[in-house]
Amino acid sequence: MTGSLTIGISPGIQEIVLNPGEVYEGDFLVLNPYPDGAKIDYEISVRPLSVKDELYNLSFSVADDYNQIVDWVTLAKREGTLLPKEEASIHYVISVPEDAPAGGQYLSFIAAIKNPNASSDAGISVSDNTRVASLLYATVKGETRESGRIIENNIPLFSLDTPIRTTSVVQNTGNVHGRATYVLQVFPLFSDEEVFTNAETPAESTIIPATKLFSEKTWDSTPMLGIYRVVQTIKFAGVEDSAESVSIVCPIWFLGLCILFIASVISMFINKIKMHKKP
Repeated sequence: MTGSLTIGISPGIQEIVLNPGEVYEGDFLVLNPYPDGAKIDYEISVRPLSVKDELYNLSFSVADDYNQIVDWVTLAKREGTLLPKEEASIHYVISVPEDAPAGGQYLSFIAAIKNPNASSDAGISVSDNTRVASLLYATVKGETRESGRIIENNIPLFSLDTPIRTTSVVQNTGNVHGRATYVLQVFPLFSDEEVFTNAETPAESTIIPATKLFSEKTWDSTPMLGIYRVVQTIKFAGVEDSAESVSIVCPIWFLGLCILFIASVISMFINKIKMHKKP
């Protein structure tokens, strides 16, 4: 038998609201997704959820005040076995302390294959999906504070390669997570008729407290050559910032041709001047 040793989890993200002193109960699924895969033994752990940097690389080991919820969770089941295409429902209970701090609390449920290199089936190839996470964003009711800063909102003047890219840095200065929205609009240089916009379905990013998020947005269908007026509008925690700039799309090879042409014109002009100066 040839197959993949893989584990899945669903949902990938959960968002809940908690009341101090109350108990919350929920479930998530762990699954063995492939019909021609192998039987797997799995284990479940509860870990803190934080980020390492502005690129939002996740960390499941570093804990702070926003990860106290890890200690409030009880799992009904921590391990088991799944046959191919089988799934198991994992029940969990969150006992919220009376003095739980208001604001955001974050954890991850980690499902991992036990001994992923071991299998009774010859020919099993181990995939990279031997450990997966379901992220839980919780808001504890009370004196929550939604606030933030849009630190950077940048549109490049030159794009030497398509597509047009914009960048930004947004900081969450509150005590609860929030969603940043990004609207990108592209116009021809001398027209107000949009050639691209995502205004109806803006890009969104969830930002947790005490973190900054660096984000890059693109117009994937950017032509190879052109001059455009680009507008990026960012909204987060009641703050809005709009940046506008002319963006010149010019591939390196075309820029090289332009430089060669200008250089040849200058050279011809200099040679003509020299010719006129000769007696």
